[in-house]
Amino acid sequence: MYKETLSKDLLKFEQVGSFTQIMARRTVGIGTAVLFLAVVWLAVRAVTEGLDNQAFIIAAGIIGG
Repeated sequence: MYKETLSKDLLKFEQVGSFTQIMARRTVGIGTAVLFLAVVWLAVRAVTEGLDNQAFIIAAGIIGG
């Protein structure tokens, strides 16, 4: 009886661990995308200092490819 309960508990811990790894991968991907957008925005703002609304056009061109 104790072995079965222990096995079930260990299986639950393993499932929680794998779920945590999946969520961590998603979070890293989103964080990388946000960091990329922030770097692009800062670079575009530095290049287009003083120009009206040119930052949006250049940022859209960089992100769009």
